[in-house]
Amino acid sequence: MSLGVTEINFVVTNLEAIREFYDVIAVERSTTGKAGPYTEITTVATRLTLVDGKTLYTFVDRDVNEDYYYRVRYYSTTSGVSSAPGDPVQGSQDPALLVLTVDELKTNYLFGLDMTDDQGNEFPESLYEWYIKSAVSLAEQQLDLPIRPIKFSEEPEQLDLFRQDYNKFVQLQLNNFPVLSVEEVKIVVPTDQTVINYNLDWLQIDKIAGQLNIIPGSGNSGVMALGAAGVMLPFYYRSTNYLPLVFKVKYTAGFTDVPYSIKNYVGMMAAIGPLHLAGDLIIGAGISQQTIGMDGLTQQISSTASATNSGFGARIVNYTKQLQRERETIRAYYKGAMMVVA
Repeated sequence: MSLGVTEINFVVTNLEAIREFYDVIAVERSTTGKAGPYTEITTVATRLTLVDGKTLYTFVDRDVNEDYYYRVRYYSTTSGVSSAPGDPVQGSQDPALLVLTVDELKTNYLFGLDMTDDQGNEFPESLYEWYIKSAVSLAEQQLDLPIRPIKFSEEPEQLDLFRQDYNKFVQLQLNNFPVLSVEEVKIVVPTDQTVINYNLDWLQIDKIAGQLNIIPGSGNSGVMALGAAGVMLPFYYRSTNYLPLVFKVKYTAGFTDVPYSIKNYVGMMAAIGPLHLAGDLIIGAGISQQTIGMDGLTQQISSTASATNSGFGARIVNYTKQLQRERETIRAYYKGAMMVVA
């Protein structure tokens, strides 16, 4: 089934080490499955340039199919040397399935359990994938964290201008973090006039905390841009101490390597759905005991299921309690006590 256009996201986890030997990324595609063969679909001119501090790269394929697979390899434009290819990814794959795989869910959270229907058929992969996607989405809401990489480019994040923060090298607190990269920072006044588009080389970013400062390089233009709040603004704005939503920031937030604490949180949450289904199928939904009799002989099967409890209720209760404890710990670690002083 053709998808028309899709974005393929690649994460460079060891960027500094890679950039010591290579400077561009080539994208290869297989139209015959994961095993290949693979053919490069970028050209020498369209290969993606490795940028210092940028770990998430996107390639748009306009001739894509949900059965296509993609992989990357790195090249040096000076020596022509290339790296070994990376692991293949499917073009239509939801990024949530990169947070936790179906195999990880089965091995680490459903180990030792009979996850089959009444005919002995194993639950389909799509069932586990559904609960993983749901768990990642819910975890992002509960933890208030962008677990999957998300781009704020079509609708840049808008932030207020406070004179006291502007005088602290334009101190800005982004709403979503950790930050993977910042693509643009500018001041736009209500007439849609761009007052200044800051040089990206001036940015100092605390990626974990999402705090951004702008420290200019040498030259009068840099000093003028930051010399005093309002110096670059239209005359009628220059005396104000506060301007709402005039900063527009394009950036990408999320995780490249999802921490194990968050993977564990997602795993426990994703396991609860399959556990409910499998528990109901042990001897039937809401049935705690089953007796079979024939010619004076009887066989009785009992389970922990009841009208209000599934067969694997104990594990579900344990996961639910652990999720509550870990939710508070993870939020405290990444968010802490968020305060804004006006």
